[in-house]
Amino acid sequence: MLSWVFLFVTFFNLKRIKGITNLIHKAMATTLDNNKLIAEFMGLEIITDGISWFDTNYKALKNYNDSWEWLMSVIEKIESIGVSVNIKGHYNVFNKVVYNQTTINYTIYNTVTKTTASDEVVLFNYHSDTDKDKLKTTYQAVVKFIEWYNTQKV
Repeated sequence: MLSWVFLFVTFFNLKRIKGITNLIHKAMATTLDNNKLIAEFMGLEIITDGISWFDTNYKALKNYNDSWEWLMSVIEKIESIGVSVNIKGHYNVFNKVVYNQTTINYTIYNTVTKTTASDEVVLFNYHSDTDKDKLKTTYQAVVKFIEWYNTQKV
């Protein structure tokens, strides 16, 4: 009887571990896909050897999710096409922690004079989730913007 219980517990734990492993692989694949999306937005041609992704100079695909330096170059490109990017931190006095949020807004104005802009049309407006990790919220907003941008005929 004890051996059946042991087998059941072992089987249950293996199923749980397999589920967790699948979630990790899915998250890693999503991050890789997002980094590829960003690299293509930045004008890089991406190739693969079936295992890893590279640019045409065989430099490894940048981890835009891990580096402010790489992500800021993407934000600068987004801003260069007339899009506002606002990265904010809010201090919560009760929890004594900073919560961060990134907003990307693409608005055009049909009437622009020297002193006013009117007839505004909001093309894209996204607020990231609020999180303690500022890089994470900014990366999330950048990915959402590029996904939208790629569907437009801009």
